[in-house]
Parts: sequence; structure tokens; C-alpha cells
Amino acid sequence: MYSFLNFMSGDSINKEGGATNRDWIMNQMSNAATFMTVLGNTIAKNNVVNGENSTVVRMNKDRTKGTIIDAKADGDKNIYDENGEVVGQSGFDDSFVEYDENGKIKGPAYNNTIYFDKDLTDHINNLVEEADNEFPLIVAFKSRSTKYYDVKNSYDNEKQKNIDNGKYKPEQHYDGYMYNGEYFSLRSLGNILFGRNIENIPLPNSFMIDIAGRYQAKSNNTKVNKETPEALKSIDYGIKEQKDINYQKEIEKIRRILYVKSLVERN
Repeated sequence: MYSFLNFMSGDSINKEGGATNRDWIMNQMSNAATFMTVLGNTIAKNNVVNGENSTVVRMNKDRTKGTIIDAKADGDKNIYDENGEVVGQSGFDDSFVEYDENGKIKGPAYNNTIYFDKDLTDHINNLVEEADNEFPLIVAFKSRSTKYYDVKNSYDNEKQKNIDNGKYKPEQHYDGYMYNGEYFSLRSLGNILFGRNIENIPLPNSFMIDIAGRYQAKSNNTKVNKETPEALKSIDYGIKEQKDINYQKEIEKIRRILYVKSLVERN
């Protein structure tokens, strides 16, 4: 009996001298994979149209920025335009979901802007380097709300020209910018910067986070005297990033020492 193994062996060729059985099956599998990809993209687009995906923006004419019209904490990090096309990825699935001072979701950060043509990676890196050369208490003071290292209030973007009684309005806090290839809100970037800075301070991270949480509670007049889960996620991102950077610096330092040592031994 002609077995399935004979069929898959590739020895059998159709009468017209065409593809082998194996080639035929592989071609069908490829077609099926293509179909599933197209189907998945179609479903994603339909979800955007039906308001079921996070994050959705209305792009400007030159597609350099988009106004947020929907966002959900649904596990989807893609950023879509109104037609369901992916235009970028957010750092977290809730990067552009607005939270209140107690860490509760208020809804999408409507009318905030994601700037697809502006990358703040170098800006944040420069601030970390600057803070690393300052006394820890100075860094802590300058990390407070509205101060130098509070990126959501200190970054010079076009909306910050609106000042209310000496304080920036919260309109731009959920504006998005690229950082490490993904898009984060200014609010997240400020917490990421804080995480990176405290990793470089010779004090326990938990102590610094606790102090920051108590300060935020006092500033915002809330009963929650600790950082919200939203803030902690960004702080933790910054801590881990800086740990990796510091580790690579130490490895490079050791390599240089060993290289110099080898040169000395040769002589």
C-alpha cells in the first residue's frame, strides 16, 4: 500500500513533471501561513475600527505625530492609526492610559500627542550622566515634581508654554516620545529617569522609592503614601536598565585592566 511516508518522500512526481508531493504540501502550508497572517492583520484592523485595541492615534498629514483617540491596558503594545496600521510600539501596554493620583485608571489620555519624529533617548542618557556627577541629596531634590529631573514638567516641548500659576498644566504629561526604540509618555520617562538615577545612588532603591512615594502623597494630597503600580513599573524599568548599563561598564573596566596587566607582564 502506498504509504504517507512514500507520499512525503518527494520521489513521486506528478504526470506533468511538476512539483513533488512534498513540494505541494509545503506550498499549501505556506499559503495557509500567509492566510493566517492576513487574517490576523484584518482582525487587528477591525478591532481598531471597533475601538477594541490600544493605542489608537489620529495621524497628522506628514505622519510625524498623532493625537491619541483611544487607549486600553489590554496587553497590546502596538500603536495604530485610524486605519488599523501599526505606526509604532509603546513601552507598556498602558503607556497612554491615564491614571489618577491613587493609581486608578481614568481612561485614555485623550488629545495628548505622540511625537513619532522625536527621540528622547539621548536627552535621558545625558540627564543620567549629569545626575551621576551630583551629590545624591541634590539629585533627590531635583527629582521632585516640577523640578529639573521631573521630565514631564521640565522637557521643553511645545505645550509647556501654557503655565498656570508658575506650574505647568498636566496637558502634556501623557505626550509620547521615543525612548530605546519605543514610545513612552513623559510621565513614564520621568519615572524611568528616577529609577536610573537611584540605581546610581549608594542607598537602597527601596528606601529612595519609599521616600518618593511619601513625597508624592504629600504633594498630591492623597491617602496613598507610596508610589502607584503605574509609577513603580516605570521606575523598575529604569532600575533594570541602569543595572545592565553599569554591569557592562564594569565588564569593560575589567577588560581594560586585564589588557594593561597582560601588556605589563609581557615586558
